[in-house]
Amino acid sequence: MSVSGANLEQLYQLGKQFCSDADSIQTLIKNIDNQIAAAQWTGTNATQWTNQWQSQFKPALNNVGEGQGGLRPTGVYLMGQAQGIGQATGTQVG
Repeated sequence: MSVSGANLEQLYQLGKQFCSDADSIQTLIKNIDNQIAAAQWTGTNATQWTNQWQSQFKPALNNVGEGQGGLRPTGVYLMGQAQGIGQATGTQVG
């Protein structure tokens, strides 16, 4: 017979950290966007890299933070689960 479970406070804190990390990714994306906009960089390499950033790298980073199964949705889910189980069992969480 297998047993499953979690330390509810640790689960809640993990979810909270995931949401914080998603915020950090959004800050990173904004910083890179701002740096690209401010840079005096032209030519083939600039165009190529900027196009890759917009079409591949930026969406991939955004997906890690915000996409289905990403950090924020998972974090919100974990915090909700920990709080729900905590309420059902009389355990204070968060």
